[in-house]
Amino acid sequence: IKEYISSATFGRHIVTAATPALLLASFVALPSFTILPKFFSNAPYMEACAWIQTNTAKDSVFIVEPFVSNPPPEEFRLACLRSIFTTYKEGGVVPYDSNRAVAFEWKRKFDVIYALHENPARITEIKFKDRIDYIISETPVTFPPRYPLVFSNSAYYIYDVQN
Repeated sequence: IKEYISSATFGRHIVTAATPALLLASFVALPSFTILPKFFSNAPYMEACAWIQTNTAKDSVFIVEPFVSNPPPEEFRLACLRSIFTTYKEGGVVPYDSNRAVAFEWKRKFDVIYALHENPARITEIKFKDRIDYIISETPVTFPPRYPLVFSNSAYYIYDVQN
C-alpha cells in the first residue's frame, strides 16, 4: 500500500476524484458571484446617483458622512462620480504625514461634518471656510430655507447648499 500511495497512479486518482468536486463547488457558488459592488443592487441609491450625475457639475463637492451610512460613504465617489468633503477613512493617512498638515486638515474637516450633523443651521458659517455644494442624507435635514431640497426618493435626500 505504501508503494501505491507514493506512486503516480495514486496522484492521478486523487486529481480525477477532486476535479468533479471542485467543478461542482464552483457552479454552486457561481449564481451569487458578481463583479459589481453591493451598492449597485441598492435601487434608491443608484437613482440618487443618476440624478447627481445628470444634475450636478462634475467638480461638485458633497458631504456624505455622517448623513449616509449605507452604502459606506467612501463608496460615493465610485457610485456617483463626484468628490466628497471628507470621510473617517481618509484619516488613515494621518500616521504617515511627516509634517502633520494633512492630519490637522483632516481633523478640522472631520469635526466640521459632525458639527453640521449635530446642528444643520451651522451650514452658513461652514460655507465661509469650505467649498461644499451638496449634502446627501438618509433622513430629512432642516437646513435654512436658502438651502433647498433638490432631490428625494424613498431613501435619500439631496440638498443644494451652493448659495
